[in-house]
Amino acid sequence: MSQDQQELNGKPVESATEMNVEAQVVPVSEAIRYRKRAQAAEQQVEQLTTQLAELEQEHRAAKGQVDQMKQETELTQQLTQAGAKDLEAALLLAQRRLQDSNGEKPDGPRVIEQLRKERPYLFGDGEDIDVGLTRPTASVRTPSQTGMQTLSRLAERARTSGSRKDMQEYMRIRRSVL
Repeated sequence: MSQDQQELNGKPVESATEMNVEAQVVPVSEAIRYRKRAQAAEQQVEQLTTQLAELEQEHRAAKGQVDQMKQETELTQQLTQAGAKDLEAALLLAQRRLQDSNGEKPDGPRVIEQLRKERPYLFGDGEDIDVGLTRPTASVRTPSQTGMQTLSRLAERARTSGSRKDMQEYMRIRRSVL
Protein backbone atom coordinates (compact mmCIF):
# COMPACT_ATOMS: atom_id res chain seq x y z
CA MET A 1 0.00 0.00 0.00
CA SER A 2 1.32 3.42 -0.88
CA GLN A 3 1.25 6.45 1.34
CA ASP A 4 -1.55 7.99 -0.65
CA GLN A 5 -3.74 4.98 -0.09
CA GLN A 6 -3.01 4.98 3.64
CA GLU A 7 -3.95 8.66 3.88
CA LEU A 8 -7.22 7.91 2.14
CA ASN A 9 -8.05 5.20 4.62
CA GLY A 10 -7.62 7.71 7.42
CA LYS A 11 -4.73 6.05 9.10
CA PRO A 12 -1.73 8.17 10.03
CA VAL A 13 1.41 7.47 8.06
CA GLU A 14 4.30 5.97 10.10
CA SER A 15 7.83 6.10 8.90
CA ALA A 16 9.99 2.95 8.80
CA THR A 17 12.09 4.09 11.77
CA GLU A 18 9.03 4.62 13.94
CA MET A 19 7.87 1.10 13.18
CA ASN A 20 11.29 -0.36 14.17
CA VAL A 21 11.37 1.60 17.44
CA GLU A 22 8.04 0.16 18.49
CA ALA A 23 9.32 -3.33 17.77
CA GLN A 24 12.43 -2.78 19.95
CA VAL A 25 10.72 -1.36 23.02
CA VAL A 26 11.88 -3.22 26.11
CA PRO A 27 10.35 -3.02 29.57
CA VAL A 28 12.16 -0.57 31.88
CA SER A 29 13.10 -3.17 34.51
CA GLU A 30 14.72 -5.35 31.88
CA ALA A 31 16.62 -2.37 30.43
CA ILE A 32 17.91 -1.52 33.90
CA ARG A 33 19.05 -5.09 34.38
CA TYR A 34 20.87 -5.05 31.02
CA ARG A 35 22.56 -1.78 31.90
CA LYS A 36 23.71 -3.14 35.29
CA ARG A 37 25.10 -6.25 33.62
CA ALA A 38 26.93 -4.13 31.05
CA GLN A 39 28.40 -1.91 33.78
CA ALA A 40 29.48 -4.95 35.81
CA ALA A 41 31.11 -6.44 32.71
CA GLU A 42 32.95 -3.17 32.04
CA GLN A 43 34.21 -3.06 35.65
CA GLN A 44 35.34 -6.66 35.39
CA VAL A 45 37.20 -5.89 32.15
CA GLU A 46 38.96 -2.97 33.88
CA GLN A 47 39.90 -5.17 36.86
CA LEU A 48 41.19 -7.95 34.64
CA THR A 49 43.17 -5.48 32.54
CA THR A 50 44.78 -4.05 35.70
CA GLN A 51 45.47 -7.55 37.03
CA LEU A 52 47.01 -8.58 33.71
CA ALA A 53 49.32 -5.54 33.74
CA GLU A 54 50.42 -6.35 37.31
CA LEU A 55 51.05 -10.00 36.45
CA GLU A 56 53.05 -9.04 33.38
CA GLN A 57 55.16 -6.71 35.51
CA GLU A 58 55.73 -9.48 38.10
CA HIS A 59 56.60 -11.88 35.28
CA ARG A 60 59.20 -9.48 33.88
CA ALA A 61 60.70 -9.01 37.36
CA ALA A 62 60.82 -12.78 37.98
CA LYS A 63 62.32 -13.39 34.56
CA GLY A 64 64.98 -10.78 35.30
CA GLN A 65 65.82 -12.51 38.58
CA VAL A 66 66.04 -15.89 36.89
CA ASP A 67 68.31 -14.48 34.19
CA GLN A 68 70.50 -12.88 36.86
CA MET A 69 70.69 -16.18 38.77
CA LYS A 70 71.63 -18.06 35.60
CA GLN A 71 74.36 -15.54 34.85
CA GLU A 72 75.65 -15.75 38.42
CA THR A 73 75.67 -19.56 38.33
CA GLU A 74 77.48 -19.60 35.00
CA LEU A 75 80.01 -17.06 36.25
CA THR A 76 80.52 -19.07 39.45
CA GLN A 77 81.21 -22.21 37.41
CA GLN A 78 83.67 -20.36 35.22
CA LEU A 79 85.46 -18.93 38.27
CA THR A 80 85.58 -22.38 39.84
CA GLN A 81 87.10 -23.84 36.69
CA ALA A 82 89.61 -20.99 36.63
CA GLY A 83 90.69 -21.98 40.15
CA ALA A 84 89.39 -19.08 42.22
CA LYS A 85 90.48 -19.34 45.87
CA ASP A 86 88.13 -16.65 47.17
CA LEU A 87 85.04 -17.39 45.15
CA GLU A 88 82.81 -14.72 46.71
CA ALA A 89 85.26 -11.88 46.18
CA ALA A 90 86.05 -12.99 42.64
CA LEU A 91 82.34 -13.32 41.86
CA LEU A 92 81.57 -9.83 43.14
CA LEU A 93 84.44 -8.30 41.19
CA ALA A 94 83.49 -10.16 38.01
CA GLN A 95 79.85 -9.13 38.32
CA ARG A 96 80.79 -5.50 38.80
CA ARG A 97 83.05 -5.63 35.73
CA LEU A 98 80.31 -7.22 33.67
CA GLN A 99 77.89 -4.45 34.72
CA ASP A 100 80.43 -1.70 34.00
CA SER A 101 81.20 -2.95 30.49
CA ASN A 102 80.26 0.46 28.95
CA GLY A 103 78.08 -0.74 26.09
CA GLU A 104 80.36 -3.60 25.12
CA LYS A 105 78.95 -7.09 25.21
CA PRO A 106 80.22 -8.59 28.48
CA ASP A 107 82.31 -11.71 28.07
CA GLY A 108 82.70 -13.87 31.18
CA PRO A 109 85.94 -15.67 30.27
CA ARG A 110 87.59 -12.42 29.20
CA VAL A 111 86.61 -10.75 32.49
CA ILE A 112 87.94 -13.72 34.45
CA GLU A 113 91.27 -13.61 32.61
CA GLN A 114 91.51 -9.89 33.29
CA LEU A 115 90.81 -10.55 36.99
CA ARG A 116 93.43 -13.29 37.02
CA LYS A 117 96.05 -10.87 35.64
CA GLU A 118 95.15 -7.95 37.90
CA ARG A 119 94.47 -9.90 41.11
CA PRO A 120 96.36 -13.18 41.04
CA TYR A 121 95.88 -13.69 44.78
CA LEU A 122 92.24 -14.56 44.10
CA PHE A 123 93.24 -17.58 42.02
CA GLY A 124 95.22 -20.68 42.92
CA ASP A 125 98.34 -21.75 41.12
CA GLY A 126 97.35 -25.42 41.21
CA GLU A 127 99.75 -26.39 44.04
CA ASP A 128 97.60 -25.48 47.01
CA ILE A 129 95.04 -27.87 48.35
CA ASP A 130 91.70 -26.15 48.28
CA VAL A 131 89.28 -27.55 50.82
CA GLY A 132 86.52 -25.16 49.80
CA LEU A 133 83.63 -25.03 47.41
CA THR A 134 85.63 -25.74 44.29
CA ARG A 135 85.82 -29.51 44.65
CA PRO A 136 82.56 -31.45 44.30
CA THR A 137 81.85 -34.06 46.93
CA ALA A 138 81.05 -37.64 46.01
CA SER A 139 79.06 -38.33 49.16
CA VAL A 140 78.68 -37.21 52.73
CA ARG A 141 81.79 -38.01 54.70
CA THR A 142 82.64 -37.78 58.32
CA PRO A 143 85.14 -35.06 59.23
CA SER A 144 87.75 -37.56 60.39
CA GLN A 145 87.75 -39.41 57.06
CA THR A 146 88.13 -36.20 55.10
CA GLY A 147 90.86 -34.93 57.41
CA MET A 148 92.81 -38.18 57.25
CA GLN A 149 92.58 -38.29 53.45
CA THR A 150 93.79 -34.70 53.21
CA LEU A 151 96.56 -35.44 55.70
CA SER A 152 97.79 -38.47 53.77
CA ARG A 153 97.67 -36.53 50.50
CA LEU A 154 99.67 -33.68 52.04
CA ALA A 155 102.19 -36.13 53.52
CA GLU A 156 102.72 -37.70 50.11
CA ARG A 157 103.12 -34.30 48.49
CA ALA A 158 105.64 -33.17 51.15
CA ARG A 159 107.60 -36.43 50.75
CA THR A 160 107.77 -36.27 46.96
CA SER A 161 108.40 -32.55 46.50
CA GLY A 162 110.73 -31.98 49.46
CA SER A 163 109.36 -28.42 49.57
CA ARG A 164 109.47 -26.62 52.89
CA LYS A 165 106.08 -25.04 52.13
CA ASP A 166 104.46 -28.46 51.60
CA MET A 167 106.03 -29.77 54.82
CA GLN A 168 104.69 -26.82 56.83
CA GLU A 169 101.22 -27.29 55.36
CA TYR A 170 101.34 -30.99 56.26
CA MET A 171 102.39 -30.22 59.84
CA ARG A 172 99.69 -27.54 60.24
CA ILE A 173 96.92 -29.88 59.05
CA ARG A 174 98.33 -32.73 61.15
CA ARG A 175 98.05 -30.64 64.32
CA SER A 176 94.42 -29.72 63.55
CA VAL A 177 93.31 -33.26 62.61
CA LEU A 178 95.00 -35.27 65.31
